[in-house]
Amino acid sequence: MDEAVIEKLVRRTYSHAWSPWLYLVISAVVSSYLTFSALCALLGSPFTYEVDALFVTVTYKGWLDTKPYMWGVWLGLCVLMVYAGYVAALLWKRRRVMRIYTRGCDEALCLRVLRRAVEYGKERRIYRRLDLRHEVYFSLESELVALLCVSGRPGEAREYLDNGWLRRKGFAYRGAERLTEYAEAVAAGDEPRAREAASRLGALRRYNLGVKAALLAMGGDYAAAAGVAARRGASSNAARAARAYFLARCYEGMGEAGRAAENYRCAAAGGGTMLRAQKAREWLAARESTEKEPVE
Repeated sequence: MDEAVIEKLVRRTYSHAWSPWLYLVISAVVSSYLTFSALCALLGSPFTYEVDALFVTVTYKGWLDTKPYMWGVWLGLCVLMVYAGYVAALLWKRRRVMRIYTRGCDEALCLRVLRRAVEYGKERRIYRRLDLRHEVYFSLESELVALLCVSGRPGEAREYLDNGWLRRKGFAYRGAERLTEYAEAVAAGDEPRAREAASRLGALRRYNLGVKAALLAMGGDYAAAAGVAARRGASSNAARAARAYFLARCYEGMGEAGRAAENYRCAAAGGGTMLRAQKAREWLAARESTEKEPVE
């Protein structure tokens, strides 16, 4: 993918500055109509009206008159629907970018796109609170740091946190900082530091089977680590390649070269440009060259 295509993808991800405002207006109108129609179907007419029957006038009270609190219920439902739609659009935009990595296993391209997206956001000052696209920027920025850590590049993640991250307050920065600390400890092979850093991760990461398996492997318990990793579900092609590489490392530590080679082949075949896949290919090439050497 050339730079022009990456630029087009980044612009589509952010869209125009007025697009989120237009989206909110349209969403508010649609959600108001839908929620009002649903309440009318359940509660009847919202307004008071009179009916003449046999010279008698009958007055029917509407639910907006008899139940004034329903104004708040209606407003709350509208806000909830608009917010849910906004979050869904945000997740869809982030997923469209991250599919390059999760589905295509093109780690190098995904990092290029994320770096350009963050750079574009800084150029256009999208990170400002008044720009409704700022959540997209913060989401992609967090994904950049997370992918650098997951792909075995904690040094680059630390470099960005120290010199590239603009707002160093809030949940996003704290999460990226803790994840980077954990990745640095794992890369250095410092088990006590890794366990301490893992204890400060969020609940979703702290109780993740991948984190548990990595800590077990750092402690030398490769059999238990392989067992935990084997139970871990792989929801994407990248996750399957990463799991195969980790299992290969565990089997290699256990001295089972055959099973290690099998998993290295899986990681190399399905890993695309992932750093783990490149290391798996290097291991297989080294093993093949060793087997071809003549025995004296």
